Amino acid sequence: MQLHFRHFQRFVDSSGFRGRFRLTVDDNNAFIALEKIN
Repeated sequence: MQLHFRHFQRFVDSSGFRGRFRLTVDDNNAFIALEKIN
């Protein structure tokens, strides 16, 4: 799986990238949304 960093950028801080996330894709597996769930 490859995703552009821009989808994760709002979740990255000085501590790095942490947490659980829900990735939503369409029927063609194209990115729709990424949301933090914890």
